[in-house]
Amino acid sequence: MALTPRLHISQRGLALLKSFEGGPDGSFAPRQYRCPAGVSTIGWGHAVRKHEVFDEPLSDAGAEALLIQDVGTTELYLNATVRSALLQHEFDALVLLTFNIGLGAYEASRGIRPAVNCGDRKAIALHIMDWVFVGKVRADGLVIRRTCESMLFQGNTDQQIATARSRLQQLARVGSL
Repeated sequence: MALTPRLHISQRGLALLKSFEGGPDGSFAPRQYRCPAGVSTIGWGHAVRKHEVFDEPLSDAGAEALLIQDVGTTELYLNATVRSALLQHEFDALVLLTFNIGLGAYEASRGIRPAVNCGDRKAIALHIMDWVFVGKVRADGLVIRRTCESMLFQGNTDQQIATARSRLQQLARVGSL
């Protein structure tokens, strides 16, 4: 049974999530595309399921509805399974991570999930960084994303996160990340 009162992602967390889940041009993707992991995606990071068909471009409202549905599933899962109390920014960071890696990967994790359930905040911040690979290849985009998620979990300000993100993106552009 979860000890944390039922939490929902904050507007701050949702804004950061959208900043990472945009399509190829950075905004919501009205048409399907393959994300770097090869998953067919639309909207704000919605993984297209086998039974879903998107013949028409997705509207802004449609993208928002899919995002709220997907985030809601992640919130429900975390609220039902987390056994330690979380602050809002910690919950936001875990929603971002779990939304991206998937419920199954989080559930099977030998690092992040046990750390969360015993409330080991230092270990949680470190284990967020375990999820930087696409297959066996370290992905710069995931290093940047996980760094931001870890910083959010640790309570850093939006400005601190944005500064770190910008610095890491510069390093990635020159192949030094």
